[in-house]
Amino acid sequence: MSISPLKFSKISALIVLAIFVNPAVAEETVDDSANNTDTIYVEGKTEYATGRVKGIVATRSMLATKSDIPLIKTPQSVSVITRDQMDLQNAASVSQALRYTPGVFTEYRGDSNRADEVRVRGFGYASRYLDGLNYSGTLNSRNVALNPWLLERVEVIKGPSSALYGQSSPAGLIGMTSKRPTAETIRHVQVRAGNQRLREAAFDFGGAITDNVLFRLNGIGTERDAQPKFVREESIAIAPALTWMPSENTTFTLLTNYQKDPDANERNFLPKRGTVDKSHGKIPYDFAVSDPNFFDSWREQYSVGYALDHDFNDNLTFRQNLRYTKNTQRFKYMLYTYDDKSNTSIHRRPQTEHINNKELTMDNRLESLFDTGIVTHNATLGFDYKWNRDDSQLNRIDPEHRDYVIDWKHPRYHISVPKAGDKFTAQNDNLQALKQIGIYLQDQLEIDKWNILLAGRYDKSKVNIKNRLATGKDKRTAIDDNAFTTRVGILYAFDNGISPYVSYSTSFQPNASLDINKKAFKPSKSAQIETGIKYQIPNSKTLLTAAIYHLNEKDVLTYDSSVGKYGWNVQTGKVRSQGFEFEAHSELTPNIDLIASYSYADTEYKKTTVVGLKGNPIEQTPKHQVSLWGDYKFIDGALNGLSSGFGIRHTGSSSGFENNNSHRYRFAVSSYTLYDWTLRYDLSAKMPSMKGLSLQVNANNLFNKHYVSSCAGESACFYGVERQFSAVLNYDW
Repeated sequence: MSISPLKFSKISALIVLAIFVNPAVAEETVDDSANNTDTIYVEGKTEYATGRVKGIVATRSMLATKSDIPLIKTPQSVSVITRDQMDLQNAASVSQALRYTPGVFTEYRGDSNRADEVRVRGFGYASRYLDGLNYSGTLNSRNVALNPWLLERVEVIKGPSSALYGQSSPAGLIGMTSKRPTAETIRHVQVRAGNQRLREAAFDFGGAITDNVLFRLNGIGTERDAQPKFVREESIAIAPALTWMPSENTTFTLLTNYQKDPDANERNFLPKRGTVDKSHGKIPYDFAVSDPNFFDSWREQYSVGYALDHDFNDNLTFRQNLRYTKNTQRFKYMLYTYDDKSNTSIHRRPQTEHINNKELTMDNRLESLFDTGIVTHNATLGFDYKWNRDDSQLNRIDPEHRDYVIDWKHPRYHISVPKAGDKFTAQNDNLQALKQIGIYLQDQLEIDKWNILLAGRYDKSKVNIKNRLATGKDKRTAIDDNAFTTRVGILYAFDNGISPYVSYSTSFQPNASLDINKKAFKPSKSAQIETGIKYQIPNSKTLLTAAIYHLNEKDVLTYDSSVGKYGWNVQTGKVRSQGFEFEAHSELTPNIDLIASYSYADTEYKKTTVVGLKGNPIEQTPKHQVSLWGDYKFIDGALNGLSSGFGIRHTGSSSGFENNNSHRYRFAVSSYTLYDWTLRYDLSAKMPSMKGLSLQVNANNLFNKHYVSSCAGESACFYGVERQFSAVLNYDW
């Protein structure tokens, strides 16, 4: 298969177009060196929680508190991945950006991960937020993925976070911050090529149009072969943004993005036998479950929104964030169902999916700074609203047709689908409408060196489900949920940069589905106790954090194969996760950077009706994860302009479960260690005439280790991501 030069020329044309539309006024650079920041709203700060960070060490965040405060005054675990770290490590997805983050299991589905799924502290489907607003879709639409080139930073708050954000996974939140307009002039283009026939071109422009109008325009086009045969990724994305400051007290930022993925990779499964169990041989690493004659993976999404800030005075600020998002998806593929135990054949099912999702989210809040005696308050009163409409259809063929079986030792592709006489049957045809409102109050109290965080929130949500395949009273279902969630944190900030803390937080997550008797499930609820210590070394760019936690979730849905004909979810579960995490981000010297992390997760099913599951760990959760990244820059001598980085990622063994007569048996997935490497050279170091040109080479999984990343069960295993090598040429002017 060849990649059309015409398609790549479309990508390159984006750069040419962007250069021509780059306003001439951007030639004039606004001197912002005094603040070393990309905003001009407040004097004196060296870093903003939504702005650019020079280097790999971020010290401020808004994710945990919705206000711009130092991480060492935030009584909960928060990890921040800066734009520079993403560029340094060649993160091609949000999931890859989190590779060196403790407690986060990235790419557990390997390359079969079109939705950027990660697990945090043992729990899946961590809620994703973009610019402070939900970006996850509904429970039926987790296939949303945003190209990380459009982002300034990626953050993770670990553990329950409903007290500010409403319904969310006990895993926590993944926060994404868009690249925003800058006063500093940005003119950057890059082209990349690599193995898997990777071709990529990107641009990023920003600057001042007038004294009170700033702009940002960035975009990217990518195409590559995915890991399985004949599966590809092709994507184009662009994000225009504009900031208008009509007065010194008001800032309005328009944030938009558009992304189209004509080829959005695949999402499939492999059996335990042939991956973990090699008694019958090993499934080829590039084996494709689907068929090129029956494969389509298409996605298109766009969003339009804004962030409005208005200071009434020095002590009272109003903030409003709003965004409308539309996501349309179309998938056609052969889905793995089960394998024959006596040979090397697996059964497949032709399946099609159509998803049309629309979402409107809005968050309004008043922030007030005031004193009561010796206590300084930073109080926030907020109201948010979410509306989501999800229209989805699933059609499939369920025959015992031998021609849909494939032998992974001798695969035969390009078959006819459907076979004569086979018809697609609608399995799901649902229209799901969600409305949620939330009211929250938070107060950050400071008494000398004590920092106390108090937050409470009330949510009311309603999900209306229209099942077009049902009749009578089963055709329409309404699920009403409400919940009150809290968070309490206490932190003591010593003058030497050490900040010990303890916190308690809760969350709830509605289950927008029905049991086998057509009754609504209750929301799953979770609670976490966490204690830790943060250390920001004075007068340096080093931040160290360590935390221990105990997290419980109750009313968990568990798939029980003994219920119904094909199995069904039941709600009798309780799971526990407890562990320890350590993280270090440091610019040790002007030429040495270091990132280190370690996490230990002890998980357990505490209550369940599924035989054999109680007392076992949560599947796809490694007990140990260790990572280390070091980067060295030559700043003088013959090698001036050269820098190199090297990383190690170790993932400990995890568990999966197989069924035998409705009894689940645990099996182990082996640990693995991967190595990453980068080499960069600033061409202007020896040739001043080439100012702004730099070359970077990256190799992730340097030694091309073949491994099983995880298994949920005997019919849901995943190969890890193979070696990805690329070279990129950057030009700034």
